[in-house]
Amino acid sequence: LEDLQGAAKGLMRLQDVYCLQVSSLVRGQFQRVAGSQSVDVHLPAVSVQLSGDDCFLVGKVAYDQEDYYHSVHWLEESVRLFRRSGSKWSPENEGTLHDALDHLAFSHFKLRRSVVATRDKQVTAEYRISKSAWLKGSAQSAVSRLDQRISMLTGLNVQHPHGEYLQVVNYGIGGHYEPHFDHATSPSSPVFKLKTGNRVATVMIYLSSVEAGGSTAFIYANFSVPVMKNAAIFWWNLHRNGRGDPDTLHAGCPVLIGDKWVANKWIHEYGQEFLRRCSLNPEE
Repeated sequence: LEDLQGAAKGLMRLQDVYCLQVSSLVRGQFQRVAGSQSVDVHLPAVSVQLSGDDCFLVGKVAYDQEDYYHSVHWLEESVRLFRRSGSKWSPENEGTLHDALDHLAFSHFKLRRSVVATRDKQVTAEYRISKSAWLKGSAQSAVSRLDQRISMLTGLNVQHPHGEYLQVVNYGIGGHYEPHFDHATSPSSPVFKLKTGNRVATVMIYLSSVEAGGSTAFIYANFSVPVMKNAAIFWWNLHRNGRGDPDTLHAGCPVLIGDKWVANKWIHEYGQEFLRRCSLNPEE
């Protein structure tokens, strides 16, 4: 059930971020409306079509979350596909044409009331965005060798606790990370639990490529880095005076097609005193 809900929310996230037509998603295509025409966002090598029951399940996830904007879109497709199939029911189906019509009618009713009541106020949705694990390296392990390479490239002390253990993250369908800073912006942040100061620098390694989407976007700096296997990004989170750099605000864009794997290495302030010295200018 959790995987189903995660997949359904991922589809809805892709629908919103890339302005995709639900009707094209159902056909296994990625299109958006531009004027009066449908424009291809991406052409997948293989297209897998969804059934009326698939659309009903996605719509029902939105319905159960009281997200009637999305439930209407997906339930309308469900009704269309159920009718096209002659309303034939399969033992594997979770829903029927009658179920889809019931949920659709109530969604339309609730959606009209919701828009009037909230005056289009935006509500933040809770999405499961990724899965992660922390890897500790032994003396001769691949993780330890990777730490050595990171240290050679950056000139910094990355050994624990001056650097956090390597974090490996997987972003599946629609997986993303909302805009955030890697460094702590509050004294109560768990980043300070290591007692080695704030996160002074980040090394992010792309462990896989994706067919579409998934770029790392730096919002204020106004650029993005596409996902390319074995590529790495390095940036300083803090100025030399210890203040956070606002240009490091970044986000992981939703994965449109593919399976995105990254490894993060966060390096802390303590242990770098003679490796990245303070400037004579207190503003730097």
